Amino acid sequence: MRRSIALGSLLLALSLSPAVLWSAEDSAAIESLFADTFAELWQRGDARGLSELWTEQGDWMSLVGSRRIRSGRQEIAEVWEIGLQGRDTPEKRALRLDVQAVNRLSPALAQVDVEMIFGTEATGLIREAMVAIVELTGEGWRIASARVARIPER
Repeated sequence: MRRSIALGSLLLALSLSPAVLWSAEDSAAIESLFADTFAELWQRGDARGLSELWTEQGDWMSLVGSRRIRSGRQEIAEVWEIGLQGRDTPEKRALRLDVQAVNRLSPALAQVDVEMIFGTEATGLIREAMVAIVELTGEGWRIASARVARIPER
């Protein structure tokens, strides 16, 4: 009897384990959120679209600019509108996001480390590091919180 209870408890624990609930599709979707969707929206100059990548109550803080936490999609859209001002050519909107790591925190949360590379070789490159917490929502994976800092030139 004890062996049956122990075995049943073990099977239940394994079935609820994040390792069982986390899939390769989750990692691919999170990487695509940054490397594909985020980059494409930036390059199109779509501030509203960028803000939709966040959860409703998500927040953003850049240690490069005002260092003020922006909360909610509306404030985040306003930040992106300002950030995109004057970036009216493809060269000025060039952005590549390289996902460095996706670390599962739970079945519905992950930490993502991203290198953001703005510009081109011709215009000069600016590198920033983003650390984001993403959450699995009814809309798919969305950014719950993100912090960005400039990476010093090498």
